Amino acid sequence: MKANKLFLLFLAVCLVFSLAACGGGGGGSDTTADNGDDPAGGGNGGGNGGDNGGGSSAPAGPWLCFTALIAGSSISTTNQGGTVTTSPGLEYSTDGEIWEPFILNTGNEATNTRVPLANAGDKVYLRATGTNNSFSENLKYIKFTMEGSIAASGNIMSLLDKDCISKVIPSNYCFQYLFVGCNVLKTAPELPATTLTYKCYYNMFYNCTALTTAPDLPATTLTAGCYWGIFSDCSSLAKAPALPATNLAEYCYCDMFRGCSALITAPSLPATTLAEYCYSSMFSGCSALITAPILPATDLGLANSCYKSMFSGCSKLSSITVHFTAWDGAPNATSWWVDGVAASGEFHCCSNLVPNPSAPANFDDSKVPAGWTIDNSLPNPAP
Repeated sequence: MKANKLFLLFLAVCLVFSLAACGGGGGGSDTTADNGDDPAGGGNGGGNGGDNGGGSSAPAGPWLCFTALIAGSSISTTNQGGTVTTSPGLEYSTDGEIWEPFILNTGNEATNTRVPLANAGDKVYLRATGTNNSFSENLKYIKFTMEGSIAASGNIMSLLDKDCISKVIPSNYCFQYLFVGCNVLKTAPELPATTLTYKCYYNMFYNCTALTTAPDLPATTLTAGCYWGIFSDCSSLAKAPALPATNLAEYCYCDMFRGCSALITAPSLPATTLAEYCYSSMFSGCSALITAPILPATDLGLANSCYKSMFSGCSKLSSITVHFTAWDGAPNATSWWVDGVAASGEFHCCSNLVPNPSAPANFDDSKVPAGWTIDNSLPNPAP
C-alpha cells in the first residue's frame, strides 16, 4: 500500500512538471509572435503597423515622416538657384529599421533620390547622418518635390539631429522654401524649435494649396523674418496655429497668412512691444476672416510699418479692436491696413485715438474703414 502511494505521488509530480513546461512553451510562442509584429519592440511600432495596412509594421520614430494618402505617390528633392555649398547628409527608411543614403543637392533632380510610395499608407522616414545640416543659403535652397497626395508628420528637426533632441535651428535661412509649391502636401510636420534664426522658416510652405493643418509654433522669442511668409498662399488652411511669442523682431510675422483665403479665425497676438514690419500684410487677402485679433500694444513706438496692409483684402472682416493711442506713433504704421475690408463693421478703440467718432478725418484705408461705426469707449492707457 505504501509503495502504491509513493508511485501515485511520483506520477502527480511528473504531471505537474509536464503541464508547467507546456505552459512556458506556449508563453514563449506568444512573446515571439508579439515581437515579430512589433520590430521596434515597443508600442509605437504596432501603432504604425496599422497605418501601413500590410502585415508588417514600422516602428514609429520621432523622425520626419511622409505618408502616401493615395497610391502612386512619391517624394524627391530639387535645387533652386544652384547647389547649397555644404550639402546636408540624410538617410531614409521605409520601415524605420533599414536605412539608406538619401541623395540630394546634386543640382540635377534626376540624380537625387526619389522614393516611390506605391500604396496608400506607405511611409518614408528621413533623418540626418551628421551635424550642421542646412537646406538653404540666401538665394540657394533645396526643396521637396512630391507626387500624389502626402501627409507629413514627425519632427522636422530630424533633418538636423537624428535623435530629435535639439530645439535649436543652427543657421540662417535653414528651412526657407523647403516645401514651396508642394501642392499635394495635406499636413505639415512638427516645428518644435524654440531658438530660431534669421529667415529660418521663410516661405517654408508658400503656395502649399492643399495644406489644411498648421503645426504648433512654440517659440516665444522671435528673430528677424523667422516666420515671414511661412503659410503664404496656403489657400486650404482654415485654422492658424497659436502664436505665443511676446518678443518680436523685424518682419517676424510679415506675410505669414497672406492669401490664406480659407482662414476663418485669427490667432491671438499677445505682444505689446512691436517691431518694424512685424505684422505687415500678415492677413492680407484672407477673404474668409471675419474678426481681427485684438491688438494690445498701446504705443507703436518706432515700429515703422508694423501694421502696414495687415488686413488688406480681408473682404469679410467687420470687427477690429485696438489699444494704441495715436495714428502717427510710427511711420506708415497703419498704411493701407484696412484697404478692401467689409463695407460695414465696428472699430473699437480708446478716446485718445479717436476723440470724435463722427469726424470725417477718421475714415480712410489707413485708419478706420469708411462706413464703419466707431466705439471709442475702451479705457485710455495709464500715463
